[in-house]
Amino acid sequence: MTTMRKLLLALLVSATLTACDFETSDNGDLDGFWQLYAADTLANGHTAQLKDNAVFWAFQMNMMQVMQIDVNVVNMRFSHTADSLVLSSPRLNNREDDDPALIDISVLRPMGLNAKEERFKVLQLDHSKMTLQNKLLRLYFRKF
Repeated sequence: MTTMRKLLLALLVSATLTACDFETSDNGDLDGFWQLYAADTLANGHTAQLKDNAVFWAFQMNMMQVMQIDVNVVNMRFSHTADSLVLSSPRLNNREDDDPALIDISVLRPMGLNAKEERFKVLQLDHSKMTLQNKLLRLYFRKF
């Protein structure tokens, strides 16, 4: 290969790599697909087994999708620090209607949420398990 060809190839590769804009997520173990499998009601100590309810939370970048399979899908924003998770701005996943803002919060209750903005303390978060707690509930997830 001639020197000129090598130079042109190097320029082409360099231009290709610098033209790409890679977005990476800095959410650590939070990123991914989580199944809600149990919830404790803190007021009475009752534990509900939820594995068969098919409720999943998915995190990527600064967006979260919470869904109950074959029932509802809601998109939310989130912010995460080492010991807290704040969920906000719920919108129904309906592309044909520009993902309208969620009005009826009863849609969220079967998915472990009781308000349009939820603040959770992160009790456990690793590559396979997550436990979140707010004033009402302690939620248990497994990475799926």
